[in-house]
Amino acid sequence: MANGTSEDGSSEDAPEDQYRVILSVPWIVRWAPGAQDAINIAVSEVGKRVENANTERVVDCQISVQQLSDEKSGQTNDAVLLVGETALVGLLLTCDVVASSPEESKRLARRELGREFEEVPLVPTEVSPLKDGTSDR
Repeated sequence: MANGTSEDGSSEDAPEDQYRVILSVPWIVRWAPGAQDAINIAVSEVGKRVENANTERVVDCQISVQQLSDEKSGQTNDAVLLVGETALVGLLLTCDVVASSPEESKRLARRELGREFEEVPLVPTEVSPLKDGTSDR
Protein backbone atom coordinates (compact mmCIF):
# COMPACT_ATOMS: atom_id res chain seq x y z
CA MET A 1 0.00 0.00 0.00
CA ALA A 2 1.01 3.63 -0.33
CA ASN A 3 2.71 5.62 2.44
CA GLY A 4 4.32 2.57 4.08
CA THR A 5 1.18 1.18 5.66
CA SER A 6 -0.26 -2.29 5.25
CA GLU A 7 -3.89 -3.23 4.66
CA ASP A 8 -4.52 -3.54 8.41
CA GLY A 9 -3.33 0.04 8.98
CA SER A 10 -0.03 -0.86 10.64
CA SER A 11 3.27 0.56 9.53
CA GLU A 12 5.19 -1.81 7.27
CA ASP A 13 8.48 -0.38 8.52
CA ALA A 14 7.71 -0.73 12.24
CA PRO A 15 9.59 -3.49 14.06
CA GLU A 16 7.49 -6.50 15.02
CA ASP A 17 7.44 -7.54 18.66
CA GLN A 18 5.35 -10.01 20.61
CA TYR A 19 2.70 -8.96 23.08
CA ARG A 20 0.62 -10.96 25.50
CA VAL A 21 -3.04 -9.99 25.10
CA ILE A 22 -5.62 -11.24 27.58
CA LEU A 23 -9.21 -11.27 26.31
CA SER A 24 -12.27 -11.75 28.49
CA VAL A 25 -14.88 -14.01 26.86
CA PRO A 26 -18.39 -14.58 28.25
CA TRP A 27 -19.65 -18.01 27.15
CA ILE A 28 -23.20 -19.33 27.49
CA VAL A 29 -23.72 -23.06 27.96
CA ARG A 30 -27.22 -24.52 27.73
CA TRP A 31 -28.37 -27.75 29.39
CA ALA A 32 -25.44 -27.89 31.79
CA PRO A 33 -26.19 -30.22 34.73
CA GLY A 34 -23.64 -28.52 36.99
CA ALA A 35 -21.09 -25.72 37.24
CA GLN A 36 -18.04 -27.91 36.54
CA ASP A 37 -19.80 -29.46 33.53
CA ALA A 38 -20.56 -25.97 32.22
CA ILE A 39 -16.90 -24.98 32.59
CA ASN A 40 -15.72 -28.12 30.79
CA ILE A 41 -18.18 -27.58 27.94
CA ALA A 42 -17.28 -23.89 27.62
CA VAL A 43 -13.55 -24.57 27.49
CA SER A 44 -14.10 -27.29 24.88
CA GLU A 45 -16.35 -25.14 22.67
CA VAL A 46 -14.09 -22.09 22.86
CA GLY A 47 -11.03 -24.28 22.24
CA LYS A 48 -12.56 -25.60 19.01
CA ARG A 49 -13.20 -22.05 17.81
CA VAL A 50 -9.67 -20.95 18.64
CA GLU A 51 -8.30 -23.97 16.76
CA ASN A 52 -10.47 -23.15 13.74
CA ALA A 53 -9.45 -19.48 13.67
CA ASN A 54 -7.26 -18.48 10.75
CA THR A 55 -4.54 -16.70 12.71
CA GLU A 56 -1.36 -15.34 11.21
CA ARG A 57 -0.32 -12.97 13.99
CA VAL A 58 -1.80 -14.77 17.02
CA VAL A 59 0.93 -17.36 17.54
CA ASP A 60 -0.31 -18.97 20.77
CA CYS A 61 -3.55 -18.89 22.73
CA GLN A 62 -4.36 -20.49 26.10
CA ILE A 63 -7.80 -20.77 27.69
CA SER A 64 -8.48 -20.39 31.40
CA VAL A 65 -11.48 -19.75 33.63
CA GLN A 66 -11.80 -16.26 35.06
CA GLN A 67 -11.55 -16.04 38.81
CA LEU A 68 -13.75 -13.96 41.09
CA SER A 69 -12.33 -12.96 44.45
CA ASP A 70 -14.10 -12.14 47.68
CA GLU A 71 -12.20 -9.30 49.32
CA LYS A 72 -13.52 -10.08 52.80
CA SER A 73 -12.65 -13.78 52.90
CA GLY A 74 -9.79 -13.70 50.39
CA GLN A 75 -11.25 -16.72 48.58
CA THR A 76 -11.44 -17.04 44.81
CA ASN A 77 -14.06 -18.88 42.80
CA ASP A 78 -14.52 -19.77 39.15
CA ALA A 79 -16.57 -17.20 37.23
CA VAL A 80 -19.64 -19.31 36.50
CA LEU A 81 -23.31 -18.60 37.09
CA LEU A 82 -25.71 -21.52 36.70
CA VAL A 83 -29.45 -20.89 36.61
CA GLY A 84 -31.94 -23.49 35.39
CA GLU A 85 -29.37 -25.58 33.48
CA THR A 86 -28.10 -22.48 31.63
CA ALA A 87 -24.66 -21.20 32.58
CA LEU A 88 -22.63 -18.09 31.93
CA VAL A 89 -18.94 -18.95 32.15
CA GLY A 90 -16.27 -16.26 32.21
CA LEU A 91 -13.19 -17.35 30.26
CA LEU A 92 -9.85 -15.74 29.53
CA LEU A 93 -7.93 -16.16 26.29
CA THR A 94 -4.25 -15.45 26.87
CA CYS A 95 -2.76 -14.87 23.43
CA ASP A 96 0.73 -14.12 22.18
CA VAL A 97 0.45 -11.72 19.25
CA VAL A 98 3.08 -10.47 16.80
CA ALA A 99 2.51 -6.74 16.37
CA SER A 100 4.28 -3.41 16.24
CA SER A 101 2.48 -1.89 19.26
CA PRO A 102 0.23 -2.83 22.19
CA GLU A 103 -2.79 -1.20 20.50
CA GLU A 104 -2.17 -3.10 17.28
CA SER A 105 -1.83 -6.37 19.23
CA LYS A 106 -5.31 -5.88 20.74
CA ARG A 107 -6.82 -5.12 17.32
CA LEU A 108 -5.13 -8.12 15.70
CA ALA A 109 -6.18 -10.54 18.45
CA ARG A 110 -9.80 -9.40 18.29
CA ARG A 111 -9.89 -9.43 14.49
CA GLU A 112 -8.18 -12.80 13.92
CA LEU A 113 -10.09 -14.63 16.65
CA GLY A 114 -13.30 -12.65 16.29
CA ARG A 115 -14.21 -14.28 12.99
CA GLU A 116 -14.92 -17.48 14.95
CA PHE A 117 -16.76 -15.65 17.74
CA GLU A 118 -19.57 -13.80 15.98
CA GLU A 119 -21.74 -11.86 18.45
CA VAL A 120 -19.45 -12.81 21.36
CA PRO A 121 -17.56 -9.87 22.82
CA LEU A 122 -13.78 -10.35 23.03
CA VAL A 123 -12.79 -7.70 25.56
CA PRO A 124 -9.08 -6.95 26.06
CA THR A 125 -8.31 -6.77 29.77
CA GLU A 126 -4.52 -6.62 29.71
CA VAL A 127 -1.64 -6.20 27.25
CA SER A 128 2.03 -6.65 28.07
CA PRO A 129 5.18 -6.97 25.97
CA LEU A 130 6.96 -10.33 25.80
CA LYS A 131 10.70 -10.12 26.20
CA ASP A 132 12.61 -11.97 23.46
CA GLY A 133 9.44 -13.85 22.46
CA THR A 134 9.43 -15.76 25.75
CA SER A 135 6.78 -15.85 28.38
CA ASP A 136 6.65 -16.61 32.08
CA ARG A 137 3.45 -18.65 32.14
